[in-house]
Amino acid sequence: MKSLTTLAVIVTALFTPAIAAAHPGHGVLPGNSLWHWLLEPLHAVAIVCAIALASLVVPRLVSARPRRS
Repeated sequence: MKSLTTLAVIVTALFTPAIAAAHPGHGVLPGNSLWHWLLEPLHAVAIVCAIALASLVVPRLVSARPRRS
């Protein structure tokens, strides 16, 4: 559990610059569109990191869960 907490702190620290820069005016697409969130590099990197993190954490959580007979 300690390593999961450490991982959460690291991920939060990595995403803080992305959160701070999330304001109207960055990028070239309107900030209220889905394409902005999917295609702007600042958001795309965060989405890719979140998917990679989920692909690592979810299998561990599922395999660590006790199985019912």
